[in-house]
Amino acid sequence: MPYANGVHYDSEEQRRPPLHTLISERVLPAAYATDDGAGVLYRGTDFVEAVAENDTAGAYFVETVDGTVIETPLDIRRL
Repeated sequence: MPYANGVHYDSEEQRRPPLHTLISERVLPAAYATDDGAGVLYRGTDFVEAVAENDTAGAYFVETVDGTVIETPLDIRRL
């Protein structure tokens, strides 16, 4: 996959800061990150959609833009 993956993004406080640091330092490429109950669907290596089994789980695309880590919430299809 051309992207990193961050899971348990909302339930484990230690997940988000290290992911941001590793992306900022270019140790990891851009990433898709998901809260508990959410996931991302790929076809091959192409992102297709984010899905969730509940009304609160989120999914995000995390990347570095001009040296700043940007976390973009994704549209989610609720299952």
